[in-house]
Amino acid sequence: MLKNLPLKLKLLLSFLGVSLVVLLVGLVGIKGSRDLSGQIETLGTLELQKVEHLLKIKVEFTNLKEVIASFLNPNLEDKEREQLFEQLKTIRTNYSASKEVYAKLIQNTQEKEEWEKFLAALKEWTSVDDKYFALAQKVEASKIKNPLEYWAKIESY
Repeated sequence: MLKNLPLKLKLLLSFLGVSLVVLLVGLVGIKGSRDLSGQIETLGTLELQKVEHLLKIKVEFTNLKEVIASFLNPNLEDKEREQLFEQLKTIRTNYSASKEVYAKLIQNTQEKEEWEKFLAALKEWTSVDDKYFALAQKVEASKIKNPLEYWAKIESY
């Protein structure tokens, strides 16, 4: 059937066929770019906010570990201990704020499960943390900052 067609018509039909394929590929590309644009917007507005607040929580926990380690220094002055207690309050305020913002963001089921595990671990850790700082306040109230130095004074009598 195609043998009987003139060359002009054969070229025209092949050109139209290629044009239809290019048009189809272009339409699929446009649809894909629109879908991608929506996903990029979601990523930029929602997912990056989640990451930002999780990183803030991580930074505050790192700061908290530093405060805890600093309390173990027996040579701290009273003013330095007061600053550490203030830092503790600031750290807890900051990570609580980031925690609340993250909890309000839309989450998929896997994120929700992991978040619930994190909150359970955080609750347990906070109770241990509270006990530690309660003991630190008792030490502060006792005015015995360096037990080894205090013991050496007692033995010197």
